[in-house]
Amino acid sequence: MPTLLTTSQNSFLTEFFQLTQDFYLTGGTALSAYYLQHRYSEDLDLFTSNELFFQNAESLVGAVSAKLGWVSKRMAAWLMKPSLTV
Repeated sequence: MPTLLTTSQNSFLTEFFQLTQDFYLTGGTALSAYYLQHRYSEDLDLFTSNELFFQNAESLVGAVSAKLGWVSKRMAAWLMKPSLTV
């Protein structure tokens, strides 16, 4: 099935899910890329139901970014609930 993921999104997700299976892709990008094929989406919404896995998210993103030759940095930290924006 064709997907609306960009090359960069696809590369990131491929590398990320080789490191961990503890997260899942959700949100508009998942709906658009794999189900509705209705629009392009820039962000990747990755969720986990386990707070311990969430605590490793930033290092996982950093490892994937480094492998792809990218730079990642934390943009925001939310106080209400566990969330990581990079």
